[in-house]
Amino acid sequence: MNAPAPLPPALDPARGARAALSVDEAAAVDQALLGAAGAGDTAGVLAALAAGADADKMHGGGRGQGAGRTPLFVAAEKGREVVVVRLLAAGADADRATVGGGLVRPSGSTPLAVAVQNAHAEVAGRLLAAGAAVDAANVWGVRPLEIAVENGDAAMVGRLLAGGAAVDLAGEEGITVLHIAASSGNEEVVGRLLAAGAAVDLLNCDGNTPLNRAAVSGHDAVVGQLLAAGASSELVSDGLPPLFCAVHNGHEAVVRRLLAAGAAVDAVTSDEHVVLGMPAGSTLLAVAEAKGRAAIAALTRWPSDALTRYQNIAALLRDPPSLAVAVPAPEAPEWGGGAAGGSEPLAGAVAAAVACAAPPAAPPASAVSAGAGGDGSSSSSDDDDEDVE
Repeated sequence: MNAPAPLPPALDPARGARAALSVDEAAAVDQALLGAAGAGDTAGVLAALAAGADADKMHGGGRGQGAGRTPLFVAAEKGREVVVVRLLAAGADADRATVGGGLVRPSGSTPLAVAVQNAHAEVAGRLLAAGAAVDAANVWGVRPLEIAVENGDAAMVGRLLAGGAAVDLAGEEGITVLHIAASSGNEEVVGRLLAAGAAVDLLNCDGNTPLNRAAVSGHDAVVGQLLAAGASSELVSDGLPPLFCAVHNGHEAVVRRLLAAGAAVDAVTSDEHVVLGMPAGSTLLAVAEAKGRAAIAALTRWPSDALTRYQNIAALLRDPPSLAVAVPAPEAPEWGGGAAGGSEPLAGAVAAAVACAAPPAAPPASAVSAGAGGDGSSSSSDDDDEDVE
């Protein structure tokens, strides 16, 4: 980005004709500068400066007048990059903040903050190049980086971080920008903050970590990003680890991810928690069942370690448990032996069922010859019973 060329001395209000202006004339040229700055009228800006307008004049800020604003603030708010360049070259204060104001322009808002708020990236870059304070906070303690994160503006977040913004500076109630990004589920913003070294386990004043806030909101991908960056799945926040929050809100994908990361499935609440509506000592399974989360309840019955779960499943397949069931003994064919009745292992019952389902084998030849004569009639004699030596 090229640095703005300085104004010639003839246009410098400090050396210009302001001293010769009356009060009314000075007020008129100052107002002209404000209007030209807001309209993006570069020629009008230069003319007003040449006539002696004050580039840092605060307009408004009194009762019923709205926030007091400088021409630079107005130009930054409107995204008038060329005007911003000319005002900075004329010596305008890059950090002159608003006075008074309300929700839209809170007191203490700088030109950089309003440029960030309105996603004017090039204007923000010009102000940073001119030395604007990147971490200047308004009366509510909100900094430009926090505004960019709340807006989900990843490119602006990157620009501010490159400009030296503090990534772990906590704002109101101890909330960091990573808390905000984790709550919103913006993966790109979270990635930029983590790349800039954001601390993953900081607690806000409510005792919540960024991981806890992501788990509460069900942002599975962000939970994965935080875990990969080293976030603790066991750090208790506000009396509860992240896994409890995910179970309570029914975020099954988050529950699976936290369990795979080693979150303890046998944890219990440390005290009665209003959000859960469960007594102290409640288990994950109890919370899941109380909320009617059948699929999640099934997950919480397994060991928390993923490898252990898989080993248990493999063991069950390899050596199924012996279940004692009562099965009737199959009727034996009149030429064969019968199976023993009563109770037997499930494996034996299956084998018996298979045997019963098979077609009967042909009777032995001796049985055929003994059971029928040559003419088809039955015959017997005492001689047949004699032993053959």
